[in-house]
Amino acid sequence: MKNLTLILVCLSLSIMPAQAAGRNQQQPKQFEEIEKYIARLHQGIEDYYTNQFIEVKQRAEAEIGLLEVTDNAVYACLAGQAETAAEVLSIDDYGYRTHLEREAKAGRMQQIKKDLKHGIFADSIERAPERFAAAQSQIAERKSEILAKLEFETADLEKQKNYALTVTLPALEKQLKENMLKPEPKPTRGLVTGIVYSANKRCAAIDRKIVHEGDVISGITVVKIYQDSVKFSKKSKSWEQKVQQTPASYW
Repeated sequence: MKNLTLILVCLSLSIMPAQAAGRNQQQPKQFEEIEKYIARLHQGIEDYYTNQFIEVKQRAEAEIGLLEVTDNAVYACLAGQAETAAEVLSIDDYGYRTHLEREAKAGRMQQIKKDLKHGIFADSIERAPERFAAAQSQIAERKSEILAKLEFETADLEKQKNYALTVTLPALEKQLKENMLKPEPKPTRGLVTGIVYSANKRCAAIDRKIVHEGDVISGITVVKIYQDSVKFSKKSKSWEQKVQQTPASYW
């Protein structure tokens, strides 16, 4: 929604001058300009979300790459342990039934343990395949989480894009064209647009002019200026008028 808000703000800033200039042109020309403007916005939205899709995909790939680098040492160590354990555990008692044969097997296991860089205990060797499988499972699970997040973000972006293209832009185009069909508002005479009120100074803005108590504008006398209204009189008639209130018929 933030992206859509930014788009609407940009529209409000750029469309007002176009509308003012367009009223002096023919209606088909006005509509053509609106359609061109909407087309540019459409392309801008397409480009924006294309970049967003690329960004979330690259971020997911970077996270997976970092995951693989981070776990590489542990993964390699456990793989080595599993390979060693497989070698040791594959030595069957068959052929090692005599006392000397069993001692040979035990010696072989001891030698394998000594060959490991950091050394592990016999129970660690036996558990190595299990630990290796657990590590594989954890890495796969984390990758799945990253991919699931990527899928969610992509779907969310697609939803935002579709809303902007199928709802926001058509509604904006319709509104602009309807505004073009509206007649020019007639100038308002006698509208009080602002009041400055203090103990020492009282004035009001009427028809883009600054007036004070006792001034006459368009044949109407400014009798009194209050904090939020102005009292007028014309001949035998008097009335009060608030800021931005529709002027009385006496104007």
